[in-house]
Amino acid sequence: MRGRKPSPETISARSLGAPEPPAHPEWLEGEALAEWDRVIGELSRHYHISPLDAVSLAAYCRAYAMWRHADRELAAGLTFTSDNGNIRVHPAAKLCLSLFSELRRMAAEFGFTPAARSRIDPPRKTEQEEDDFEDFLGAK
Repeated sequence: MRGRKPSPETISARSLGAPEPPAHPEWLEGEALAEWDRVIGELSRHYHISPLDAVSLAAYCRAYAMWRHADRELAAGLTFTSDNGNIRVHPAAKLCLSLFSELRRMAAEFGFTPAARSRIDPPRKTEQEEDDFEDFLGAK
């Protein structure tokens, strides 16, 4: 389907009394778990994160951890000398680019980029809320 990309349904303005964010999946560990802890706090301050979102968020966190691992592998250099003396591009270079591309796509789904946040529509007041406000103003 073509047209404007819809804003994420699960990332709408958090209402008062919204439930606590979901706990991390038990299989998430290490750097992926640290990333979960970093982003879930910020997300839950602004948006309602459903337990249905947990798998997607965990996948983002795992991709982040794999990207960091690949990036550390490249610290020694983008190339290496093979056993037969040829200079080759490090296999982690392609993996790093692929993972970063996937991270950017997933980050947009959760509103982690400025452009993605600009597409999230704030909730609009209902007619009842507007009428209550007008009644309040008229009572003064």
